[in-house]
Amino acid sequence: MRILGIDYGTKRIGLALSDESGSFAFPLKVISQPSTSDVDGWSGEIREICEKNDVRKIVLGRPGGYKGDPSKILEKIEKFKMVIERETGRPVVYENEVLTTQQARRPAKANQPRGRISNYRGSTSIVKNIDASAAALILQCYLDRSSNMLE
Repeated sequence: MRILGIDYGTKRIGLALSDESGSFAFPLKVISQPSTSDVDGWSGEIREICEKNDVRKIVLGRPGGYKGDPSKILEKIEKFKMVIERETGRPVVYENEVLTTQQARRPAKANQPRGRISNYRGSTSIVKNIDASAAALILQCYLDRSSNMLE
């Protein structure tokens, strides 16, 4: 059984997929915002990924402030969750995503030549890798927490 991890953003979403045992998360891909600003535009591609990879559950990053305060993007994420549940027929659960994007950026910053660190956001491939890596961090946190609950 595989699980799909999603890092939602207003411009693009990062996707990650677990291995079949549900132990490890791997960055999968990034989907850019469809031409319409409606979250329905992503649901078809996510449904295809779920069917192709035998995904049984979806883990969606849920941001909050450092003290658990609601994020401004939360309303869009809740709508996205409902659409994805309806379109894929799979349960969608939340996982706290506080600081996952910042954690995913660390290796990208470390690999940039000195003096270019401030410019790394301009590289499309690095940004896309960050989004997929953030999704993998979200999913791995969920997998680890679920594994610990079973022990």
